[in-house]
Amino acid sequence: MTLEDHVIHLKSVLDVLRKETFYANLKNCTFCSDKVIFLGFVVSSKGLEVEQEKIKAIQEWPRLTNVSQVRSFHGLASFYRCFVPNFSIIAAPLTSVRIGAMLTQDGRPVAYFSEKLNGAALNYPIYDKEMYRTHSSSRDVAALPMAKGVRDSL
Repeated sequence: MTLEDHVIHLKSVLDVLRKETFYANLKNCTFCSDKVIFLGFVVSSKGLEVEQEKIKAIQEWPRLTNVSQVRSFHGLASFYRCFVPNFSIIAAPLTSVRIGAMLTQDGRPVAYFSEKLNGAALNYPIYDKEMYRTHSSSRDVAALPMAKGVRDSL
């Protein structure tokens, strides 16, 4: 689109706004530009791109330390999923929640329990998740073959 085409199109848009008694806030308007930032995207003659500030925010995100922070980061990153090849594969570890327990004897691990939480178990309160972990790990440990006397000492 040439500058002359842009001016003609702009005039027709402003005429329609005036006719319908709509007003444009000039502080929020950009004229004769080859690109515009809109809702976190850069719209240009090249197409749609992610705004560089959003990419920088994702790249420099501080280390995640709790589930709420993981959800917040995943929400922002998911918004731009169409721009990231294999996003679902890359983001899979963010959505899987695991619980685990380790049985030790004399300071050495003798058994390990790990399970990915799915469905309703993801919504359990922390106390219930701990109880679930304790129950599940003790059930698995009870099924382990152990040397005589070891199970009795547990």
